[in-house]
Amino acid sequence: MHVFAADAQGKVVYTGEFMLGIGPNELGEQTCVLYPTWKVSPQEMASWNFNNGVRIRTQIPPGGRAAIDSLNQTIQRSVEQLTQLNTRTEDQKLLKADADLALQARRNDLLGDPNGADVAERPEFKVGLVRAIEDTEEERNAVQVAVDSSRRRIQTATKQRSELINSVKEIAGKASKPMTKVSTANP
Repeated sequence: MHVFAADAQGKVVYTGEFMLGIGPNELGEQTCVLYPTWKVSPQEMASWNFNNGVRIRTQIPPGGRAAIDSLNQTIQRSVEQLTQLNTRTEDQKLLKADADLALQARRNDLLGDPNGADVAERPEFKVGLVRAIEDTEEERNAVQVAVDSSRRRIQTATKQRSELINSVKEIAGKASKPMTKVSTANP
């Protein structure tokens, strides 16, 4: 059956198609229980006002019925889409929370974690990879400077040694040579 009821302005409007409850406590002389034939939202149900009575019809023109059915289907699809959207939104919020935790863990890995483990052999746990790499590079640079300085000193010492050897040879060449005699006698 089709129910028409007064709206807030007192105008009679179509409420929808209902089924009549026929149970022992659902049907009385002055009252009855009506069940909607479509899925009703709480907001829609709250807007109904049956206090001033309703008009009930068993049939309505098919054109109006088709439009109402189409609107009900649209409403139903919209409610389902909204439910799916809310579910996806909640899923995305959970994924974002997980991603934020992973991001914070990566930041702690890179920039340091004041609450991180204090391991002497692994300073990156406390100061972060970036700082640990910078410190290691500074140590490497200091070692390279020391190695370069040692290499230059060795190069200078090698050059000085070579010069000393050459000067000793030159002095030895200028000095008088002892006479060497070769014996021709047979033994």
